[in-house]
Amino acid sequence: MKFHDQMFAKAQDFNKHIKCVEQMEKFIDTQPSELVEVTDIIFKWTNLRLNESSNTKLALSIFTLYQNMLKMFIETDYQLQEFEALVLLGTLCDKSGINQKVLQEQVRKLIRMCYEVYDKKGCYRVLIDAGVKSKNLKSVAEVLDEISDFVV
Repeated sequence: MKFHDQMFAKAQDFNKHIKCVEQMEKFIDTQPSELVEVTDIIFKWTNLRLNESSNTKLALSIFTLYQNMLKMFIETDYQLQEFEALVLLGTLCDKSGINQKVLQEQVRKLIRMCYEVYDKKGCYRVLIDAGVKSKNLKSVAEVLDEISDFVV
């Protein structure tokens, strides 16, 4: 199956989306500069997939992709552009209230990794803007907890 068939599969075809995410992970090692060029598109696509599906395996694969991308950014001293950080941190704020503890901890870890690839004050601003204004009160509580850790 071709990559674009997986990427543009129907929302309920989460197994195809997982394969697509796995393919993107391979690009971290094989085509890192090309991956950086489309970081915002990856963040937007994964945001869409996370919002369309409540599949835990898909969420876990996307969070693993984020973690590996952020590791690559840290190793190469790449700093996220504002529009990239807004999408990524907005997604993480939204998903911080997820009910599964393992995924919730991974989201918090990813938020902390963002401090290394985007201006810390900028992260703080996005957390306040995106997290505190969330409709999900559990997400608001998690983001406020993360902000309190950041301030202290």
